[in-house]
Amino acid sequence: IDITLIALYFVGMAAVGIIFWARGGGDGGGQDEAESFFLAGRSMRWPAVGLSLFVSNVGSEHLLGLAGSASATGVACAYFEWSAALHLLLLGWLFAPVYLRCGIATLPEYLGRRYGPRLRRWLSLISLVLYLLTKLSVS
Repeated sequence: IDITLIALYFVGMAAVGIIFWARGGGDGGGQDEAESFFLAGRSMRWPAVGLSLFVSNVGSEHLLGLAGSASATGVACAYFEWSAALHLLLLGWLFAPVYLRCGIATLPEYLGRRYGPRLRRWLSLISLVLYLLTKLSVS
């Protein structure tokens, strides 16, 4: 039954992708369509953006892993998360105006504009590998 559910999930995701691809004309899209899909056409208000960032960051390693670590070692492991919240607010306060002024949405995009596409590709690759390794090591 597990394999069946996983297969149904992938079929469903492919169906959603095909439906939206066909609805958009099926030409592969352009920058405007990608911006509309990934950034909601830059029309979302700050509470929706903040909640989106929060729920995309919180996963099973937060709900189960941190609770288990706190049970075993004490609440000190949660201080990292509290400090991360403060650092994210500070970074948002410093970098959000730069990103908005330049009309960009990601750090690789900023580095690509400032230093060229080679550094953008390297940062994207390194970020992807590190993300996968950290998620695999926690899960």
